[in-house]
Amino acid sequence: MEKNSINKIILFIFVLQLFHGCAVVGYKEEYGGQLDVKKFKNIKLNEMSKQEVIDVLGPPTAIARKNGSVMYIPNPSTGSADAKQPEVFLELFSMKQTLGEEYMVYYYHSITQSGLDVAILLPIIGHGSSETTFERLWILINERTKKVEDYIFKEEK
Repeated sequence: MEKNSINKIILFIFVLQLFHGCAVVGYKEEYGGQLDVKKFKNIKLNEMSKQEVIDVLGPPTAIARKNGSVMYIPNPSTGSADAKQPEVFLELFSMKQTLGEEYMVYYYHSITQSGLDVAILLPIIGHGSSETTFERLWILINERTKKVEDYIFKEEK
């Protein structure tokens, strides 16, 4: 056998032993309610009722009303929940119009963490990468008309 062929075999065996027990694992973890972007993009302003919103998206994570109670909203960067006054959600829409007592905001969110983990078991070494996506949806509903008047969607990575 040629020396070059023997070196290739030795290299192959070395690489095989090095990666013996190597695992590459993709994962996707979801927290909170899951927003289906296609579903909420079908929201028709001044046509869709608040019951239709619930039928399409499910119950909201939080409902904000003027002078309502404090809401606790997950914060993906800290892994805890932040206390929010309901007025914070109503202020999002106040630049377009003055909001009275008849308005409420339905709040939805979705947190998705996905990535790849690589683990080489002998020796035990782990390395991975991940990405967290935080989607938020605020829907402004007029309680008098029971209709959706506006919505805001934000996606943060």
